[in-house]
Amino acid sequence: MQMTTTLRDRSIRFQTYQSTSVRHVRNHTHSRSQALPEHLRPGPAPETPQGKIPRISRLMALAIHCDELLRTRKVVNQSALAEYAQITPARLTQILTLLNLAPDIQEQLLFLPRTIRARDEIRELHLRRIAMELDWGAQWPRVGNR
Repeated sequence: MQMTTTLRDRSIRFQTYQSTSVRHVRNHTHSRSQALPEHLRPGPAPETPQGKIPRISRLMALAIHCDELLRTRKVVNQSALAEYAQITPARLTQILTLLNLAPDIQEQLLFLPRTIRARDEIRELHLRRIAMELDWGAQWPRVGNR
């Protein structure tokens, strides 16, 4: 059930939502003199980026997010995380292996330009092999030898 009360000056409007046992009240302020935010102003639409985010960039971001979930104990262990993500534990291990890459390589992967062609230039398998090398100094020369 929704009940709206509007004051005479129309500057404050209270909306009350009645649920089964909880009552929520929201306060909205409205003023005709307030300017619209930049993104709501009329005019030409902003440019939409062309292409798609490379798969390896998305996987690197996923690996960082999964690592954060595991470190903060929001997920008990990798097995539970794999079950939640609906992937096999082996696939999750493959994704998390990308965290063994040097931090500057990880940053480069996260900010790759969008892909317009059908295939990405950087392959996950190649990077997983490089990530097996735990010496970060030895990883950079191998990145260039795709």
